[in-house]
Amino acid sequence: MIAPQAAFQQPVRQRFEVNVLSIGQSGRRIKDRLRETRFWAGDTVVLQGRPATLTEVLSQIGCLPLTERNLGLGQQRLQLLPVSILVISVVLIATHLVPVELAFFVAAILAVLFRVTGVRPSGWTDWVI
Repeated sequence: MIAPQAAFQQPVRQRFEVNVLSIGQSGRRIKDRLRETRFWAGDTVVLQGRPATLTEVLSQIGCLPLTERNLGLGQQRLQLLPVSILVISVVLIATHLVPVELAFFVAAILAVLFRVTGVRPSGWTDWVI
């Protein structure tokens, strides 16, 4: 970790070509602006940079990466699939071919099977840094 110093005292963005997005300090609330916040050993730092050089940058500034998560950031999602599922459900309901409950139940199952939406407990969010 960079020994106690302001995050932007050493120009991280210019020197390492990464952006400091967030800093977590063992559950303490950070009241200072990001550029005035000091890094301490044990801090969790969220960086944004090119994947090809990020590992090297982490070693240069003395950081260890957390476990890799497949967040799918920057990936295009299939936008036509959920709309198609909904339109087909509505058409089947409008033409009285399928009862409303069955049509939307099947639409929900298809959305989960095609990973249009995930299955998680209500209110679940993994935003802890």
